[in-house]
Amino acid sequence: MKTITFMSIIVICINASIQAQNYFQYTPPKYVSSFVPLDLNVINRSLENKQKQSDNNIQYYKSLLNYAKDLKSKQTDEQFAKGMGICVDYLENDIYEINHGDFSDSRTSTMLTNVKDRINEEIDAYNERNAKKNDPITYWHKGMEYYGVGDFSNAMTQFKIVQSLAPDFRDVYPVLAYSQFKLHDYMSALDNFNKAAETNSDKEIYRDRGWTKYYLYDFTGAMADFTQQIAIDPSNPEAYYNRGSAKSELKDYYGAINDYKKAIELKPSFSMAYNNLGWAKFEQKKFTEALKYLDIAIDKEPKNYVAWDSRAETKFNLGDLRGCISDCNQALILYDKLANSYFIRGRAKYKLGKNEEACIDWSDAGQYGKQEAYDFIAKYCK
Repeated sequence: MKTITFMSIIVICINASIQAQNYFQYTPPKYVSSFVPLDLNVINRSLENKQKQSDNNIQYYKSLLNYAKDLKSKQTDEQFAKGMGICVDYLENDIYEINHGDFSDSRTSTMLTNVKDRINEEIDAYNERNAKKNDPITYWHKGMEYYGVGDFSNAMTQFKIVQSLAPDFRDVYPVLAYSQFKLHDYMSALDNFNKAAETNSDKEIYRDRGWTKYYLYDFTGAMADFTQQIAIDPSNPEAYYNRGSAKSELKDYYGAINDYKKAIELKPSFSMAYNNLGWAKFEQKKFTEALKYLDIAIDKEPKNYVAWDSRAETKFNLGDLRGCISDCNQALILYDKLANSYFIRGRAKYKLGKNEEACIDWSDAGQYGKQEAYDFIAKYCK
């Protein structure tokens, strides 16, 4: 840690005063002058001492001025540079006044001491700020404050500083990785989750790294991490749900169904586990069985818009077009940017002969990210 130290300058301040001396020796009653002139050598020595004190003060002033200017020019700390600028102004003004004014040596020495103390105060304040600036714990606490309120962008900025200042501070890696994950920077998140896993075997590391791999389409790697999560905490329903999600992406629907059922066994109110179980049945073209589980998902959590959307598509495939539209409507009430619900509702409306309404729904679906909707617009919306 870089620290500014005050230069070693020895100030020579001789504050000896010249005592008034009686140069006349009057001896009455002879009325004869007894004046004895002071020895010229004594006078010269007194004047030399006084001049020497003044010269030393001026020399010290100039040295201090050069030092303050040097500090000001080399520092990027704006607050410190501003403080040094004030000290430089004081010094230049004092030197001008000394050269053009009538100041006693004692007053000059006092002025000099005040400026020197001001420079020392500025240096101490800078060193204190600099110590905090380079203290990783300061950034760690600030980052955790942002992290605690979900401000992952600012949290990430603070954690990166911690990482750069203290690469061996292992606690920063999981929270930095999770912040990057929440900001969809999955590659950076994966790198830091890997570093965290080197010394941290908590189930949360495997869970979060598993989902990071999932969003990077590494479903096999995700499944391996979720399996490790289960090994650490076999009674955690979310761990089975997580692994079931990875298996579904690998089209291992049988394995996914078993994991979803285990999640439900451990947590009977787990609405999304019912939804995903129903969707695995959907992928197997078992629409009637799928509908049964999706009904339960909605019953367990009526505000689960994903389940409403899943059931809408299942009803569409079962030919229940009006039921499909009704479920899409409910899903969109809960989340009005759900692209798939616009898309499926458009398909149901088109089958019911409501071509114009279908085209509007497909346009909304495309707007919210359903690229396939534009193919339908090109084909059916003339």
